[in-house]
Amino acid sequence: KAREASQLYEKGDFDAATQKYNEALTDDPDSYLLQFNRGASLYRQEKFEDAAAAFGRAPAADPAEIAYNTANAKYRLGAAAAESEPQKALSLYAEALAAYRRAMGANPDDVDAKFNHELVAKKVEELKKKLEEQKQEQEQQQQDQQQSDQQEQQQQDPQQGQPQDQQSE
Repeated sequence: KAREASQLYEKGDFDAATQKYNEALTDDPDSYLLQFNRGASLYRQEKFEDAAAAFGRAPAADPAEIAYNTANAKYRLGAAAAESEPQKALSLYAEALAAYRRAMGANPDDVDAKFNHELVAKKVEELKKKLEEQKQEQEQQQQDQQQSDQQEQQQQDPQQGQPQDQQSE
């Protein structure tokens, strides 16, 4: 089953490969290689949450590789959430950064983990800056709306706020 799954993976049939890895895991649930390959197959299907979970279940035979792949999956989830759910994206990016740090701790020579860590750190800063700009924009719009409302109120009721003329007798 594992060999068949690997062949399907090599052919690019990631859905079928994942199914075969699942079948193989019923026979050998503690297999690092099967869990890892299942995670890789899920990742290729862009099922990043499932991939991260599979990498997390893989025994720590190679903690650097597990951490690196988990970080990649968390980054992809964050990137997908950045537009619609920026706070969720920041949280996922933080998880990715932590996983990249674990990968670098386990393998200090891993230049890919270092590069990706820097990339995600930049993405965090960009997203934070964007959120701050949006917040300032919203505050400005609220101020503009308040001023507009006040001007409109004054135009509708010109007597309000105006000193009354005293009539001379």
